[in-house]
Amino acid sequence: MYLIFFFFFQELHAHLSGSISDETILKLLGTKDASLSEDIIEEMKSILKMKDKRSLEECFKIFSLLHTLTNSISNIKTCTYDVIKEFSEDNVWYLELRSTPKNVIGSYTKEDYIKAVLETVREAEKSFGIIVRILISIDRSRGVEDAWDTLKIVKELRNNVVYKKYIRGIDVSGNPSKESLLEYLPILREVREMELKLAVHLLELCESVAFEEAAEIFSEGLVDRIGHGTFLNQKLSGKTSHLVNVVLERKIPLEICITSNIKCGTVKDLASHHVNWWKNKDHPIAICTDDKGVFSTTLSDEICLYCKAVDGDIQDVMDMISTSIEASFLDENEKAGFKTANF
Repeated sequence: MYLIFFFFFQELHAHLSGSISDETILKLLGTKDASLSEDIIEEMKSILKMKDKRSLEECFKIFSLLHTLTNSISNIKTCTYDVIKEFSEDNVWYLELRSTPKNVIGSYTKEDYIKAVLETVREAEKSFGIIVRILISIDRSRGVEDAWDTLKIVKELRNNVVYKKYIRGIDVSGNPSKESLLEYLPILREVREMELKLAVHLLELCESVAFEEAAEIFSEGLVDRIGHGTFLNQKLSGKTSHLVNVVLERKIPLEICITSNIKCGTVKDLASHHVNWWKNKDHPIAICTDDKGVFSTTLSDEICLYCKAVDGDIQDVMDMISTSIEASFLDENEKAGFKTANF
């Protein structure tokens, strides 16, 4: 499958913090902002050496570490720049990077955080010839009040024509066992009023409440892309069968993250991954990395896994790239330009 490297890729589901590479982490561990004991630093270095052999518990330790390492504007800019550089080196020409803004007392506010990311995106675009757009993430585990606060900041920032160009949508993510998405419906409606795109993590758990959340969101047409959708096609009867039909009829694209699903245990193995089911339905999918740093993967790796899962060939890769372009939050002129470059 080495021929895939002749294509320009689009990455539509990449969390900034989870995409930070081992190399960048090691660089940040040596800064004064790290504020970590020698024991923790040595433990993290040991985990980083394990690459794709890391256990899920070890992956979560890296997530926890990243929260500490992004405690300064300087480190946020370093991480953002390095992540974009690495995606560019993997032949990604269009990147939608998503991140949850946070307040760090004595260091920065949510607005400072978003501005730091946006300023670095502009710099990285010039350096690497890549196009980057930002999705501001709402973490459902932080509560509705926090989400409203984030949305207010986004609305104010988009009054700036430059920031408006880069902030293309809202991502709703976070621990699916925390806070019902139904509590966030007014926020999703407001996002629609703001004419922003919506990518929502849905059905990451095979529980009745997850199906209820998806049913309500679909009924109001509140989602442009589905993050994961792991269990959407798992119970094909009654109401759940109706959900699948809605997604198929409306051709709502799915963001597929194979390594992430297997590492997190929501999918047993490649052979049982839901990507094959959706591909056989000729449904629009975008192959993505989710957290390339933590799970030690690349978009090239994920596309190779996709080909293996569906017994695919170069034509399948071309078709997937084409649907990814259509599923992106680019405007129509930008999409046409990408198609010309690829095909």
